[in-house]
Amino acid sequence: MSIAVPTTSERTSPAFAPSAGRTWGTGLTSMGIALAANLAVLTLALTAGAEMVAAQTSIGVILVALNTVVPLLIATLVLLPLRRWGPGPGESWRRRA
Repeated sequence: MSIAVPTTSERTSPAFAPSAGRTWGTGLTSMGIALAANLAVLTLALTAGAEMVAAQTSIGVILVALNTVVPLLIATLVLLPLRRWGPGPGESWRRRA
């Protein structure tokens, strides 16, 4: 079994880059999973009676949601123009001669 490694021109071609829809789908999926996990941790902490205060600011659902979604949204927006310069994870080994 042989695996063909794409040449530089193949990896940089727009046809080989992940689509914008796929990039958005991955970004939104990761945001949803991270948000659910962070809110679950917050709920467990509040249920256990933890005092959620940092620098005189009460940590609640909105603060946790903003600190989860905003960085992942920025990362997705940065990835959109960068995706054409290389294959996505696992894509280079799928291409066979």
